[in-house]
Amino acid sequence: MNTVYDPSLIAGVTCVLVEPVPNDETSLTVTGDGIFSERDGGTELRDILAQTGLPWEHDVINRGRGLTWWLLDEDVTEVMGWRVTLAIKEFLSVTAPYRTGCSARLDEWFKEIGKYRDPIKLTIMCSKKFSTVFDHLKGDYQKRSGEWASSCFGPKVAIDCFHRRNRFIEEAIELHQASGGTADEIIQLVKHVYNKPTGDPHQEVGGTMVTLATLCNALGVDLLHAGEDELARVWEEFPRIRAKQASAQEGSPLPGDLNVPLPGIEDVSSARSACGSEKASLERKILEWIATGSVGASSKAMALAACGIRSRADHPHDPSDFNRCLQLLDAVPEIRSHFNQVAALSSVWKRLITEWDELEECFITEAGPNWSKARSAPKTYEALAKVVRHIMDAT
Repeated sequence: MNTVYDPSLIAGVTCVLVEPVPNDETSLTVTGDGIFSERDGGTELRDILAQTGLPWEHDVINRGRGLTWWLLDEDVTEVMGWRVTLAIKEFLSVTAPYRTGCSARLDEWFKEIGKYRDPIKLTIMCSKKFSTVFDHLKGDYQKRSGEWASSCFGPKVAIDCFHRRNRFIEEAIELHQASGGTADEIIQLVKHVYNKPTGDPHQEVGGTMVTLATLCNALGVDLLHAGEDELARVWEEFPRIRAKQASAQEGSPLPGDLNVPLPGIEDVSSARSACGSEKASLERKILEWIATGSVGASSKAMALAACGIRSRADHPHDPSDFNRCLQLLDAVPEIRSHFNQVAALSSVWKRLITEWDELEECFITEAGPNWSKARSAPKTYEALAKVVRHIMDAT
């Protein structure tokens, strides 16, 4: 399947000349002296390739042996990347408009491969950066999943630990069942786990990731592809999933009824489109606030987090900081629907967002909007300090 070539994700480019294997209609073997490798920060060739519109295929690139044995000194490593094989004449033609002023080394290579004729062809392999899979899990995928949850359930439910942990264990049990597990196995494991000391969330998340990845290996399932497929599916199932959540009995770990209709949201594509246009509007309003508003470190962190930009996780330490956050919310009220992203900045921010309504009411009652009733707010100061103390005591 042809895919979009993204030069920002490329760790290296390797080009080799290939020719057909005798008596084999499909295989190619390396030939000639047309090897060209660009790594370690070099971007000249990959930038040229990005402008050509070549028919790239997203494919596994074997690094460490075979065609690319010179890339690494370690054992074979399979990474995803892009690959294309084409006639040398065609390659020289499509790159010609973008080669003006290229380096002497690259210009010499273009001249060298120009000496070869059919049936010799050129294979170009572009390996993805190793960090991109980690970045996918750590940043973009987690962020996009959070945006879906916030849009579907609302910002509070999206980061409510009671709801999130129970929906997680529901899916984990369903995967256990789908892979051949039994209810008796689950019951035995529940007794085993709850007879042990409570673990650390960070470590247990890591253990969950490792064991899920290895289970995917056993099942022959691509972890990241399955994740992307499911995120696309739940956007399409937006009305039914939201209705299911709305029908759940309060305080129960059990899910709601999937068959209960949800009034008012029927067009999922328009919901996603609205999400995109709302983001553009949000970013514009935040830029205007940065230019004209009273900007503090904590309010800036809140604004950037709402845009999906991680920065320093500065949180409000006193009523003045908190007031600047409230002024931001007055200027850009849409940020409230992105509280889940703000909560992800730190454990302190998560606690603050959980108690935000109470903190805001305390400040408004004590000092008024933007200090309109008083110039001090000792109760708010103590409430903010209590949040920080709670987190410090927990750690």
